[in-house]
Amino acid sequence: MNSDTTNEETKGKQSDSAEEQEADLTSQTEPSSEVNKPAATRKPSELELAVTGCEKNCDAEIVITISGESGPYADIHLLFAVICSLLAICFIVFTPIEFSELSGFFLIIITFLLSLRLSKKYGNLKVYLTSDDRQAEQVKKAAQLTYFKQAISMTKRRTGILIYFSTLEEKAEMICDTGIKQRMPANILGKLEQELNRIASLPDVMELMIGFIRELGQDLETYIPVHEDNPDELDNAPIYIKAVPPEN
Repeated sequence: MNSDTTNEETKGKQSDSAEEQEADLTSQTEPSSEVNKPAATRKPSELELAVTGCEKNCDAEIVITISGESGPYADIHLLFAVICSLLAICFIVFTPIEFSELSGFFLIIITFLLSLRLSKKYGNLKVYLTSDDRQAEQVKKAAQLTYFKQAISMTKRRTGILIYFSTLEEKAEMICDTGIKQRMPANILGKLEQELNRIASLPDVMELMIGFIRELGQDLETYIPVHEDNPDELDNAPIYIKAVPPEN
């Protein structure tokens, strides 16, 4: 009798434990109510409003991407650290101060590490140590990669436009899909690209970008007029990559 009672109690505890484990597993896999809550209302920036107004009057889809920098600069970081280390060696050799082998070795290592850290922290050093052609090429490659990552070529009538701006290099790229290139004259696109590159190096580039979007919208309205079926296929808000969005 006692053994039967013990078996029943053991089975009851096992079933309770199984139910608790199942409940824990369910709570982990199901999204919480906090995740499902709607995000706070976001105030659109002036740049986003300019894109929205432009797209209302034409059939184009505009994506603006602002990047802190474009492309890797690992070799430049190392080059700067090596130059500073060579200067440290010159200091050890030619200074009247006497250094032991160990202290001189540690001075060179510390100089190398600190220089590497400074080069990574202060981006302007990269610009001073790289040619303008290299910067332009890196911005171009980064813009092409962003164009495909953001699926700008997947719009219904191939009318996507990417405006890519890199703050470190102070350069910009505009990539248009085939639906834009086929309907807009090449000289108009060329003038727009020149204007975009001109304002990219100016201090008030963000304000000038708004004016550029409006100018672009006038040309798009002429050559890519709004279609009766004109869904908003791509997000109008600017995309920031390694860059801090400005406060409204």
